[in-house]
Amino acid sequence: MKWNVGTKIAAGFGLMLMIFVIVGGFSYHSTTQLIEVSDARKRTSDVLTRLTEMLSLLTDVETGDRGYVITGEDSYLQPYQAARAELSPLIERIRRMTASNLPQQRRLDVLAPLVKNRLAVARANIGARRTRGVQAATALIKSGEGKVIMDRIRTVLGEMQSEEEAILQTRVDRAETHARNAQAIIVLGTLGALMLAAITGWILTRNIAGPLRQLTAVAERITVGDLSGSLPATTRGDEVGAMPARSNA
Repeated sequence: MKWNVGTKIAAGFGLMLMIFVIVGGFSYHSTTQLIEVSDARKRTSDVLTRLTEMLSLLTDVETGDRGYVITGEDSYLQPYQAARAELSPLIERIRRMTASNLPQQRRLDVLAPLVKNRLAVARANIGARRTRGVQAATALIKSGEGKVIMDRIRTVLGEMQSEEEAILQTRVDRAETHARNAQAIIVLGTLGALMLAAITGWILTRNIAGPLRQLTAVAERITVGDLSGSLPATTRGDEVGAMPARSNA
Protein backbone atom coordinates (compact mmCIF):
# COMPACT_ATOMS: atom_id res chain seq x y z
CA MET A 1 0.00 0.00 0.00
CA LYS A 2 1.43 3.38 -1.09
CA TRP A 3 0.68 6.35 1.11
CA ASN A 4 0.63 9.93 -0.10
CA VAL A 5 2.14 12.80 1.92
CA GLY A 6 -1.16 13.79 3.51
CA THR A 7 -1.80 10.22 4.66
CA LYS A 8 1.64 9.97 6.22
CA ILE A 9 1.20 13.21 8.14
CA ALA A 10 -2.30 12.23 9.24
CA ALA A 11 -1.06 8.81 10.38
CA GLY A 12 1.71 10.35 12.46
CA PHE A 13 -0.55 12.80 14.21
CA GLY A 14 -3.29 10.20 14.51
CA LEU A 15 -0.91 7.90 16.35
CA MET A 16 0.03 10.67 18.75
CA LEU A 17 -3.63 11.51 19.28
CA MET A 18 -4.39 7.85 20.00
CA ILE A 19 -1.69 7.74 22.69
CA PHE A 20 -3.06 10.90 24.31
CA VAL A 21 -6.57 9.41 24.26
CA ILE A 22 -5.30 6.20 25.88
CA VAL A 23 -3.41 8.17 28.53
CA GLY A 24 -6.49 10.30 29.13
CA GLY A 25 -8.67 7.20 29.47
CA PHE A 26 -6.36 5.56 31.99
CA SER A 27 -6.01 8.84 33.88
CA TYR A 28 -9.79 9.26 34.03
CA HIS A 29 -10.20 5.69 35.26
CA SER A 30 -7.54 6.13 37.94
CA THR A 31 -9.02 9.46 39.01
CA THR A 32 -12.51 7.92 39.25
CA GLN A 33 -11.16 5.13 41.42
CA LEU A 34 -9.34 7.67 43.58
CA ILE A 35 -12.58 9.62 44.09
CA GLU A 36 -14.49 6.45 44.99
CA VAL A 37 -11.85 5.43 47.51
CA SER A 38 -11.80 8.95 48.94
CA ASP A 39 -15.59 8.87 49.39
CA ALA A 40 -15.37 5.46 51.07
CA ARG A 41 -12.64 6.76 53.36
CA LYS A 42 -14.84 9.71 54.33
CA ARG A 43 -17.72 7.35 55.15
CA THR A 44 -15.44 5.29 57.38
CA SER A 45 -14.23 8.43 59.15
CA ASP A 46 -17.87 9.42 59.70
CA VAL A 47 -18.59 6.03 61.30
CA LEU A 48 -15.65 6.49 63.67
CA THR A 49 -16.96 9.94 64.59
CA ARG A 50 -20.41 8.54 65.33
CA LEU A 51 -18.97 5.77 67.50
CA THR A 52 -17.02 8.34 69.50
CA GLU A 53 -20.19 10.38 69.81
CA MET A 54 -22.06 7.36 71.15
CA LEU A 55 -19.46 6.77 73.86
CA SER A 56 -19.66 10.44 74.79
CA LEU A 57 -23.46 10.25 75.11
CA LEU A 58 -23.25 7.17 77.30
CA THR A 59 -20.73 8.97 79.49
CA ASP A 60 -23.28 11.77 79.79
CA VAL A 61 -25.83 9.19 80.94
CA GLU A 62 -23.45 8.07 83.69
CA THR A 63 -22.60 11.64 84.65
CA GLY A 64 -26.23 12.74 84.84
CA ASP A 65 -27.30 9.61 86.69
CA ARG A 66 -24.64 9.84 89.39
CA GLY A 67 -24.78 13.60 89.66
CA TYR A 68 -28.47 13.48 90.39
CA VAL A 69 -28.09 10.64 92.88
CA ILE A 70 -25.45 12.61 94.79
CA THR A 71 -27.13 16.03 94.72
CA GLY A 72 -30.81 15.45 94.03
CA GLU A 73 -30.71 18.51 91.74
CA ASP A 74 -32.75 18.19 88.51
CA SER A 75 -30.16 20.27 86.61
CA TYR A 76 -27.81 17.28 86.76
CA LEU A 77 -30.31 15.28 84.69
CA GLN A 78 -29.93 17.47 81.61
CA PRO A 79 -26.99 15.49 80.10
CA TYR A 80 -28.83 12.23 80.80
CA GLN A 81 -32.07 13.45 79.20
CA ALA A 82 -30.28 14.82 76.13
CA ALA A 83 -28.29 11.61 75.67
CA ARG A 84 -31.39 9.43 76.11
CA ALA A 85 -33.12 11.29 73.27
CA GLU A 86 -30.14 10.95 70.91
CA LEU A 87 -28.89 7.41 71.47
CA SER A 88 -31.53 5.39 69.60
CA PRO A 89 -31.43 7.57 66.45
CA LEU A 90 -27.63 7.45 66.56
CA ILE A 91 -27.59 3.65 66.70
CA GLU A 92 -29.92 3.50 63.67
CA ARG A 93 -27.73 5.96 61.83
CA ILE A 94 -24.63 3.86 62.45
CA ARG A 95 -26.58 0.78 61.36
CA ARG A 96 -27.37 2.44 58.03
CA MET A 97 -23.79 3.63 57.59
CA THR A 98 -22.42 0.11 58.12
CA ALA A 99 -25.20 -1.73 56.26
CA SER A 100 -22.71 -3.54 53.99
CA ASN A 101 -20.51 -4.69 56.90
CA LEU A 102 -22.03 -7.83 58.43
CA PRO A 103 -19.65 -8.06 61.45
CA GLN A 104 -20.48 -4.47 62.40
CA GLN A 105 -24.19 -5.18 62.05
CA ARG A 106 -23.83 -8.09 64.44
CA ARG A 107 -21.99 -5.92 66.94
CA LEU A 108 -24.79 -3.38 66.71
CA ASP A 109 -27.26 -6.16 67.46
CA VAL A 110 -25.32 -6.72 70.68
CA LEU A 111 -24.83 -3.01 71.40
CA ALA A 112 -28.43 -1.84 71.04
CA PRO A 113 -29.86 -3.90 73.93
CA LEU A 114 -26.84 -3.04 76.09
CA VAL A 115 -27.53 0.66 75.60
CA LYS A 116 -31.19 0.08 76.40
CA ASN A 117 -30.22 -1.77 79.58
CA ARG A 118 -27.84 1.02 80.63
CA LEU A 119 -30.63 3.56 80.23
CA ALA A 120 -32.93 1.34 82.27
CA VAL A 121 -30.34 1.18 85.06
CA ALA A 122 -30.03 4.97 85.01
CA ARG A 123 -33.81 5.34 85.23
CA ALA A 124 -33.89 2.92 88.18
CA ASN A 125 -31.16 4.88 89.99
CA ILE A 126 -32.94 8.17 89.39
CA GLY A 127 -36.28 6.71 90.45
CA ALA A 128 -34.77 5.29 93.63
CA ARG A 129 -33.25 8.68 94.48
CA ARG A 130 -36.61 10.40 94.05
CA THR A 131 -38.73 7.92 95.95
CA ARG A 132 -36.41 6.26 98.48
CA GLY A 133 -33.59 8.70 99.00
CA VAL A 134 -29.86 8.91 98.41
CA GLN A 135 -28.89 5.79 100.33
CA ALA A 136 -31.16 3.51 98.31
CA ALA A 137 -29.96 5.00 95.02
CA THR A 138 -26.32 4.76 96.13
CA ALA A 139 -26.82 1.11 96.98
CA LEU A 140 -28.10 0.46 93.46
CA ILE A 141 -25.04 2.15 91.98
CA LYS A 142 -22.72 0.17 94.25
CA SER A 143 -24.29 -3.08 93.06
CA GLY A 144 -22.16 -2.59 89.95
CA GLU A 145 -24.83 -3.44 87.38
CA GLY A 146 -24.36 -0.18 85.50
CA LYS A 147 -20.58 -0.59 85.48
CA VAL A 148 -20.79 -4.12 84.12
CA ILE A 149 -23.03 -2.95 81.29
CA MET A 150 -20.80 0.05 80.51
CA ASP A 151 -17.70 -2.15 80.44
CA ARG A 152 -19.41 -4.40 77.93
CA ILE A 153 -20.52 -1.42 75.87
CA ARG A 154 -16.98 -0.05 75.80
CA THR A 155 -15.70 -3.45 74.65
CA VAL A 156 -18.18 -3.62 71.76
CA LEU A 157 -17.53 -0.01 70.77
CA GLY A 158 -13.79 -0.67 70.91
CA GLU A 159 -14.19 -3.65 68.57
CA MET A 160 -16.23 -1.55 66.16
CA GLN A 161 -13.70 1.27 66.25
CA SER A 162 -10.82 -1.15 65.66
CA GLU A 163 -12.52 -2.61 62.61
CA GLU A 164 -13.35 0.80 61.18
CA GLU A 165 -9.78 1.97 61.75
CA ALA A 166 -8.50 -1.11 59.90
CA ILE A 167 -10.92 -0.43 57.05
CA LEU A 168 -9.86 3.21 57.01
CA GLN A 169 -6.17 2.26 56.79
CA THR A 170 -6.92 -0.13 53.93
CA ARG A 171 -8.76 2.60 52.08
CA VAL A 172 -5.98 5.10 52.73
CA ASP A 173 -3.49 2.62 51.27
CA ARG A 174 -5.73 2.05 48.23
CA ALA A 175 -6.09 5.80 47.74
CA GLU A 176 -2.33 6.25 47.81
CA THR A 177 -1.88 3.37 45.35
CA HIS A 178 -4.43 4.82 42.93
CA ALA A 179 -2.84 8.26 43.26
CA ARG A 180 0.60 6.84 42.44
CA ASN A 181 -0.82 4.88 39.50
CA ALA A 182 -2.56 7.94 38.12
CA GLN A 183 0.60 9.99 38.48
CA ALA A 184 2.73 7.33 36.78
CA ILE A 185 0.26 6.94 33.90
CA ILE A 186 0.08 10.67 33.30
CA VAL A 187 3.84 11.21 33.51
CA LEU A 188 4.89 8.15 31.50
CA GLY A 189 2.09 8.56 28.98
CA THR A 190 2.91 12.21 28.42
CA LEU A 191 6.62 11.45 28.05
CA GLY A 192 5.81 8.62 25.64
CA ALA A 193 3.57 10.86 23.58
CA LEU A 194 6.23 13.58 23.46
CA MET A 195 8.87 11.05 22.39
CA LEU A 196 6.55 9.72 19.70
CA ALA A 197 5.85 13.27 18.55
CA ALA A 198 9.58 13.93 18.30
CA ILE A 199 10.20 10.68 16.39
CA THR A 200 7.24 11.29 14.11
CA GLY A 201 8.43 14.83 13.42
CA TRP A 202 11.93 13.56 12.63
CA ILE A 203 10.62 10.86 10.29
CA LEU A 204 8.29 13.27 8.50
CA THR A 205 11.09 15.82 8.17
CA ARG A 206 13.51 13.23 6.82
CA ASN A 207 10.92 11.60 4.58
CA ILE A 208 9.23 14.68 3.22
CA ALA A 209 11.06 17.91 3.99
CA GLY A 210 14.45 16.68 2.69
CA PRO A 211 13.21 15.63 -0.78
CA LEU A 212 11.13 18.79 -0.99
CA ARG A 213 14.25 20.89 -0.38
CA GLN A 214 15.96 19.07 -3.25
CA LEU A 215 12.99 19.75 -5.53
CA THR A 216 13.00 23.40 -4.51
CA ALA A 217 16.71 23.71 -5.32
CA VAL A 218 16.20 22.21 -8.80
CA ALA A 219 13.20 24.47 -9.40
CA GLU A 220 15.25 27.53 -8.45
CA ARG A 221 17.98 26.56 -10.93
CA ILE A 222 15.39 26.06 -13.65
CA THR A 223 13.98 29.54 -13.05
CA VAL A 224 17.37 31.03 -13.85
CA GLY A 225 17.77 28.93 -17.00
CA ASP A 226 19.94 26.13 -15.58
CA LEU A 227 18.46 22.90 -16.95
CA SER A 228 21.36 20.69 -16.01
CA GLY A 229 20.02 19.79 -12.61
CA SER A 230 18.27 16.48 -12.05
CA LEU A 231 16.86 14.56 -9.11
CA PRO A 232 17.89 11.10 -8.04
CA ALA A 233 15.52 8.29 -8.95
CA THR A 234 13.21 7.12 -6.20
CA THR A 235 10.76 4.32 -5.61
CA ARG A 236 8.48 6.45 -3.46
CA GLY A 237 4.83 6.23 -4.40
CA ASP A 238 3.68 9.54 -2.99
CA GLU A 239 3.59 13.05 -4.48
CA VAL A 240 7.22 13.69 -3.54
CA GLY A 241 8.30 10.55 -5.42
CA ALA A 242 6.25 11.45 -8.48
CA MET A 243 7.80 14.89 -8.91
CA PRO A 244 11.37 13.74 -9.70
CA ALA A 245 10.03 11.33 -12.28
CA ARG A 246 8.18 14.15 -14.08
CA SER A 247 11.14 16.49 -13.71
CA ASN A 248 13.64 14.00 -15.18
CA ALA A 249 11.26 13.12 -17.97
